[in-house]
Amino acid sequence: NIFEYTWTKVIYDEYYKIDSLVQKILDNEVIIDELENKNLIIEFLIWTLETTIRELRDQITLILLDFFTKYPKLIFEKVLDFSTTNKVYIYERLISICYGICLRKQNDENFLNKILKENILSIYNLQFGVEPKNPTYNYIVIDSIKHITDLAIYKGIFQVHENEIDDFNNYRFN
Repeated sequence: NIFEYTWTKVIYDEYYKIDSLVQKILDNEVIIDELENKNLIIEFLIWTLETTIRELRDQITLILLDFFTKYPKLIFEKVLDFSTTNKVYIYERLISICYGICLRKQNDENFLNKILKENILSIYNLQFGVEPKNPTYNYIVIDSIKHITDLAIYKGIFQVHENEIDDFNNYRFN
């Protein structure tokens, strides 16, 4: 697919401009929440996770982690949206961010009983449901989904069906 190479090359060619924006956000010179087009900026940052420049991916991940911690419902929407793409870095980073937010908010009753509870079945079904929606062989994705599910089980807001519990508890990455 030509897009695969074209987009990565655009990011590479425009690295200094993108990095300048990222640094301004990290230095709080640009506050995403204050921007009229914040949704567009977030979408751009998400797509830029596809870069092969790891340092840039790591910096964008930190920005998105902070942003989605304020708007945790959105991270679940983005994970589900990007689970159907073949954008390995994007999906991997988004589900990792989602797990990070779950850890940050694991004692927030509103988050647990509303947002996580409303979304855990969809997240679980991506990899572990009877007929997984978008299974992957990416260990980081699988591990993140497993840990998000484990947290929901531990907090008492989710149960794995009896006929699935052995497979879930004994899941092995081969």
